[in-house]
Amino acid sequence: MKAGRGAFRWAAAVALLVAALGGRWLLAAAGQRHALLPEVRAVMLRSPSRLPPVSLVDQHGATLSSDQLFRGRWSFLFLGFASCPTVCPATLSQLVAVKKSLAEQFPDTPQPRYVFVSVDPQRDPPARLASYLAGFDGDFVGATGQPASLASLSDALTAFHRLEAPSPSGDYGVVHSGEIYLLDPSGRVYARFTPPLDTSAIPRLLVSMMSSYLAEGDRS
Repeated sequence: MKAGRGAFRWAAAVALLVAALGGRWLLAAAGQRHALLPEVRAVMLRSPSRLPPVSLVDQHGATLSSDQLFRGRWSFLFLGFASCPTVCPATLSQLVAVKKSLAEQFPDTPQPRYVFVSVDPQRDPPARLASYLAGFDGDFVGATGQPASLASLSDALTAFHRLEAPSPSGDYGVVHSGEIYLLDPSGRVYARFTPPLDTSAIPRLLVSMMSSYLAEGDRS
């Protein structure tokens, strides 16, 4: 019976997403774990998973657990680094546009957190993160942590990052995945998006997901 209720919630969630997008959709074959939403380059997780308990430091120097940072509110999460030349600033600019579009389309809907986690803690201490994010949106949250914590977080997201070998001058690049992750108020990874973002469609999708989440029962 529990499996039946879960299947019903899943079908209801997909129906809400289809209605919100008003376009084509593709449901993965039975036994797979994803709903694919090609119009917004999104994957909604059929079985949302919780993040491990990791310790991070925000842009104000406060130590926060992953629960403190991600529970109680919807959150968009992006992994990157402040010295990134193109991908990170482009993605953060798109998240600024998503935030603006959500406020315009659904002014009564609470904004999610927008969290940028640097996987380059050596060059991105709290003050650097604060300065960097101020150039995009003062409400964005910056965080970083010890390499082991960042690796645990990255693995849980099925993301990746790797610091490249430094040049003779000591400079180095960071290779990292570019997806944006949506976490629900229970701290579970609910969906992921691949840039470039459709900044007008994502707010509609987000509101639909919020409705689906409220209709859920068991969030274990």
